[in-house]
Amino acid sequence: MTFPLPCSSFEELMLAKDSLPYPCDIWVRMSFRGEFDQAIFQNCWREMLDLHPLLGCRLERKPSGHRWVKSSQIPEIEWVVRSLGDVGEMVNEQVWPEPKPFHLSEGKLMFPSVVDYQNGTYEFLLQIHHVLSDGLGILDALEDLWTLYDRSVSGIPHKRLDRFDGVQIEQRLASRNQFGLNLKKLLNLIPKQMVGLAGVRQFLMRAPVPLVSHDLPKSFSQKVTSVETELNESLFRSIRAFAQQNAVTVNECLAAAIFDGVSAFRQDREEGKANDWIRMMVPMDMRTSEDKKSLTACNVVSSVFLDRQPAQISEFDSMLLSINKEMNLIKENKLAFMFLLSIWLRKLFRFGRHGSSDVKRCETTVVFTNLGRVFPRTKLTKLSEGLQSGKVVLNNFSILAPLNPFTILAISFSEFASVPKLQLRYCDRVLSSDEANSIMSKIVGRLQQFIK
Repeated sequence: MTFPLPCSSFEELMLAKDSLPYPCDIWVRMSFRGEFDQAIFQNCWREMLDLHPLLGCRLERKPSGHRWVKSSQIPEIEWVVRSLGDVGEMVNEQVWPEPKPFHLSEGKLMFPSVVDYQNGTYEFLLQIHHVLSDGLGILDALEDLWTLYDRSVSGIPHKRLDRFDGVQIEQRLASRNQFGLNLKKLLNLIPKQMVGLAGVRQFLMRAPVPLVSHDLPKSFSQKVTSVETELNESLFRSIRAFAQQNAVTVNECLAAAIFDGVSAFRQDREEGKANDWIRMMVPMDMRTSEDKKSLTACNVVSSVFLDRQPAQISEFDSMLLSINKEMNLIKENKLAFMFLLSIWLRKLFRFGRHGSSDVKRCETTVVFTNLGRVFPRTKLTKLSEGLQSGKVVLNNFSILAPLNPFTILAISFSEFASVPKLQLRYCDRVLSSDEANSIMSKIVGRLQQFIK
């Protein structure tokens, strides 16, 4: 018997960061078209939740912290019908549905919906609390959902997806925060972590600034806003070629371009000072190879932080090389464990609790998440316009990371059906849509300079 299951330190942190004005939510949109069977999809949704049990749980608070318990009510899909006139508004302008408030103890941590536009086009939308899973875990669950749907529509008998054969799913969840470490590996890791102590000191001593100075909203937001842009094939090929020729990664090129765009936007606004620190939070997947095969949706993630000042950012080539050097140091010494260690210690010394979600100061200017290829191991049929599941074609994907009172900008990169895309979530109570588009234009403009 695995449940009740104690929350990990990272999950407790996601609860501590949750607030009424800024719920700790992740949003997903998948567009598809074709002949869609609502009843089969509903059944597959329930099957998927059986395979990913944490997604159907609720939270129970105890003196030592929160724990997961199985809920008697599973998250049900809301079925929505919209007129054709809403398609342009929803898809082109990146307007999302009105968010719903989470209720932790009632198990209301995830709100799925399917929108039928009455012309053979649909959208699957998901609002989910980060305490349930990180982005890669969510994608694993959605890949399983569409695989189940494909098999069901095609009449392929199945009791379980192949990757879960012989897997004790709940027992695997209980070890989700062990990160493949045994005592020997842990002891070998400790000396490497000493390399990161200087970085910890810098993290604590520096005071990063928000994107712009603003009053902190106090009420629940009625809107989720974003802009996105596809990187055309020529541009993305040039970025890859540049990265390879200069012994850096595409991820580092994107991070440098985001620093450049954010700094240029702040200069246009005459925001801040020359010695301000702009801090980027970069989530890092901590799954082992075995986790990637058999672990269900949950949080197995850490974060690293990159700090740069405007003068450093203005020297783009040297900044890019410095990011590469810093990321190599982080990977070689597994310094992503430093963040996980810090939140475990924080929980330990607060006797199991992370304390108030009332954020007093800025900790991060911008979040940059690189999800890479969406559904990388999928067995769904690949078409030029997307992935085929049953009699529908999945042809578009978007994902948004959470915001918080001082971090009003979160940028995600993903590649779905060979289409690379940048998605920028912003707080509309602080930034206008024109300002958000301006930031995106500056980032893309910097990326275009990689074209030879």
